[in-house]
Amino acid sequence: MCSKNYIKKSFICCFVSEEKSLEVTFKDDSKSLIKFKAEGFKKSKRRKCPPVELDYARLLRFFEKRSYDSINAVAEEIVKVLFADSRINFFRITIIQNDKPDEVFTFSRKKMCLGPKSPISQLVVCFFVRLQGNFIKCLSRPYHLLFPKKRWSMKVLDPAKKEPKTNSDIPRKIWQTNFTEKCSFPLWINYLRNRCLSKDFEHHFFGNEDCEKFILTYGSEKIINAYKKLSDGAAKADLWRLVVLYEEGGVYMDMDASLFRPLSKIIENRDYVFLWDRKRFSNFFMATKAKNPLIKEFIDEVVYRIENSGQNKYGSVFYLTGPGAIDRVLDEKENIEYIDYHSLVGQGVFSDEKYQYIDKPNGKWIHNKNFVK
Repeated sequence: MCSKNYIKKSFICCFVSEEKSLEVTFKDDSKSLIKFKAEGFKKSKRRKCPPVELDYARLLRFFEKRSYDSINAVAEEIVKVLFADSRINFFRITIIQNDKPDEVFTFSRKKMCLGPKSPISQLVVCFFVRLQGNFIKCLSRPYHLLFPKKRWSMKVLDPAKKEPKTNSDIPRKIWQTNFTEKCSFPLWINYLRNRCLSKDFEHHFFGNEDCEKFILTYGSEKIINAYKKLSDGAAKADLWRLVVLYEEGGVYMDMDASLFRPLSKIIENRDYVFLWDRKRFSNFFMATKAKNPLIKEFIDEVVYRIENSGQNKYGSVFYLTGPGAIDRVLDEKENIEYIDYHSLVGQGVFSDEKYQYIDKPNGKWIHNKNFVK
């Protein structure tokens, strides 16, 4: 919370939302229909603010399944759901109730808890790993200019190098996929570094054909039909990773994911690990025990969206098969534990789009507008 007067003196008002309605359930089982109006404030020399889109439908799903202690908790939840990804510094929520005077709540981004916090020591490690990653990125440019056709091949199976020393219900298997087993210099360095931090794990690499064989072997008829309906490689990988984690368990990592600490420490005494990115789930790193019913719900939601994706209904792979689809399931769950990925696992630390898709320019999912046949 912060001073209302402080906002007025030091910040400009960036936006004022329309008045919206919510039905709120409180801990004593009482229900109340409220209205709210949101305002955003930012300190800016240019007197401009990035546009803010209110995901009102997502907010409704949150309030359908949760109960709250007070109106203050309601106001804080509104801010967390709607504005956590924006660049606005302060928020003011006005709650309007018919039988009570209007209540105004002001929140500071710095004091809001938008995800689990990380210890200072881990943040320092994160900083130096990112420094190493930037060095490798700089080195990659002259290297690939001198050796433009040089590539390294991923092993289909790389067995574990030592016995595990920690306990976890998550199988010690790493799953990764890409359109080709050939990788560039920064991706290869990233792979070697990850293997140094996961020597007690076996590593499995799947190409496009291997993924399809796995789906045909283990997937139900609905999953197989949904997979065949997809035309985008990233969307297929999204569905495959869920199926392989449900059937086999283990750890899925995108090719550009980088560990900041030993993998065994991340999964220690856990039966699943989900990453938190400010206000939503991220699927570039996932870990779970086999036959986790929550993963089965993820699969069902993704398959449903693929079956009902006519005329690009969901807009992008992100909402069709990616985190946007899984968010829909998690919105209805309570007591889901997340880990702040900024301190444990990074994405794009050692490689960027150019070197991840060096043999397939514009191969990233954001460039493909037709992802369903």
